[in-house]
Amino acid sequence: MGTEQENIIMVLDNGYINDYLVHWTGKDGLRSGFEALTSILTKNRLKLGYNPYVWLDFRTKAVCKMACFTDVPIQHSRIHCKKYGKFGIAFSKRSLANIGAHPVFYYTHTTQQDVKKVVTFLHSEGGRAIPQDIFTALWRHFHFCQEYGKGKIESRDAAYYEREWRLGEDYLDEQHGQNGVKYKRLLNGQSRCFGKLVKEGQDLFFEFIDKDVAFIVLPRRYANKFRKAFKDRHLRVKIYEDIVVPSKGRRHRTRE
Repeated sequence: MGTEQENIIMVLDNGYINDYLVHWTGKDGLRSGFEALTSILTKNRLKLGYNPYVWLDFRTKAVCKMACFTDVPIQHSRIHCKKYGKFGIAFSKRSLANIGAHPVFYYTHTTQQDVKKVVTFLHSEGGRAIPQDIFTALWRHFHFCQEYGKGKIESRDAAYYEREWRLGEDYLDEQHGQNGVKYKRLLNGQSRCFGKLVKEGQDLFFEFIDKDVAFIVLPRRYANKFRKAFKDRHLRVKIYEDIVVPSKGRRHRTRE
């Protein structure tokens, strides 16, 4: 029997469990991806956006501003990055989970009608009849709902394969952060300062500091340009081509 720490490492290193959650950008091309990444890191703010978490029809669609991450292990992210880009910013999964990030609950076509009934109820007069705390709890739950695929379990591009995590605006606090005065208490009795909600007009941001970032991922051709732009920052950089498996059975060693 190994030690508890050794057992944790074994679990996290089994090829399909990731110790980090990554926000990828650059789906519109390498240049826009680099610009988006540098924009995020200039102020250390990740913009929250609308993401329909129940897409049944216009009457039952509900939206919440959130930041999205993936739990796909870095080395297996090639297919994911073809859709979302090759520039990533990674955070500790534990740290994000401690402030409210949660894996998406994927529902299949067999349970879609159940989800629709509940959401319709929450939109109706009946939803106003239940206690406010119960209503809020239900609403938060549906922040994390996503249809598995478009009616086909065999779909190669089913949302399920994105292994998405979400951090909703209602889980963040404007005073919660390293320099703030309000801390969230965890189940184990510890407090963790990490990130806060920033509002600028209609825009909402998840703000963090450099030491909150586990590492940055970007293509090799942009490495020197990135390091020059952030030469005074202590940001750990990983090269996309060195850590993402390009094809089955091949893997490059990590260079940092």
